[in-house]
Amino acid sequence: MKSFEQYHRTPEENFSDIETYELYIERIKKGELYLSKYARELAERYGFPNDQLEKAIEEGSKKIKQRIIEEYEIFSPRISS
Repeated sequence: MKSFEQYHRTPEENFSDIETYELYIERIKKGELYLSKYARELAERYGFPNDQLEKAIEEGSKKIKQRIIEEYEIFSPRISS
């Protein structure tokens, strides 16, 4: 898959649906985006592999959960005092 920077477009350029879907999958995996209704719609419309989206959501969810735990550990002493 391409990196986020490779998807940067000028306003005149458009994303193709497959590029948009791949970008969403990549961002979901990184935990930058939890779920995109549009990614689901693209998967359904074009028959993209739904298991790829589900795996990305699972992977991203773990990263989001880990970040929440880390932030809680950082800020919990401040909250309790």
